[in-house]
Amino acid sequence: MAARHRKRRRAARVMRGCTSKVRYRSLASAIDAAVRHALTWYRCPYCGGWHLTSRARRKPRRRR
Repeated sequence: MAARHRKRRRAARVMRGCTSKVRYRSLASAIDAAVRHALTWYRCPYCGGWHLTSRARRKPRRRR
């Protein structure tokens, strides 16, 4: 019973996390899109592809 529940929860996470986002097959294409939109990218643990974050890339801190 508990194993079936875990499988459903994992499937829901995958669906919510991957299917609603654009998947980039290569790191190069993810970086290209991220630079255009000022976002960062990450490797998805569920689908193995690359996605962009929803938050803007931070500017590096300036040293004094």
